Amino acid sequence: MVEHVLLPILVGLLGGFLGSLFGIGGGSLMTPLLVATGYDIKTVVPASLVAIVGTSISGLDVYARHNMVNYKIAFRIEPAAILGAIIASRIALELPGLVLKIVLFTVLIYIGIDMLRASRRVEEEKSYGVMTGVEPPPRLQVLGAIGKLGAGFLSALVGIGGGVVTVPVLRRILKFDMKEAIATAKLDVGITASGGAISYALLGVLNPCLALSLGVGTVIGAYIGALTGVRVSSRTLNILFSIFLFSIAVLMLVRR
Repeated sequence: MVEHVLLPILVGLLGGFLGSLFGIGGGSLMTPLLVATGYDIKTVVPASLVAIVGTSISGLDVYARHNMVNYKIAFRIEPAAILGAIIASRIALELPGLVLKIVLFTVLIYIGIDMLRASRRVEEEKSYGVMTGVEPPPRLQVLGAIGKLGAGFLSALVGIGGGVVTVPVLRRILKFDMKEAIATAKLDVGITASGGAISYALLGVLNPCLALSLGVGTVIGAYIGALTGVRVSSRTLNILFSIFLFSIAVLMLVRR
């Protein structure tokens, strides 16, 4: 009984820390780790989404105090993500667990490569957002909304909070500074994950004990992660983000 509570708390603590550091919610770490230790992915995904909401609130508090959160753009493109999350939560219940694992692995590898390549041009690219005082052009905002639709879909489909896609969308499409992309993603992933979590709860497939245990760890870890994130350079965060995604992808590949 103890391990069923302690393990999710520890996983949540690590997921909250890294999730807040990289703006990814933590689901891309929590979901593979719990599945690797024997939990059913269809049980983990709803609980992971609930914990991601707590991670977002905790980490967002720190980033907001450093004026790194772009609320205006976040609320413009977030409705698309919520729609994607609601659609995917219905589809996920009908798909085999193996299919969900393959989808998560593929997404992690692709985005990791793209972000690693982008890290070489961090200082050369023009940036938009609150940190530069320049709003992204309308064309980029439309593309960002389309990207967020995909982020919301993946969030509820494989329990990754959407941040794995949200950070690249904000960084690569909307051209935010990496720190602003991460900070704004903390707001986005919480809203996106809440849509999927509520949908799963209404369907009666949410495990409250697992969700609560994960939530306790993620709230603490997220606060510490955000404090660390504001002190690290944007280029370093870009590279660490890519390495993190590759690591999780490897874990997905080697586990049973």
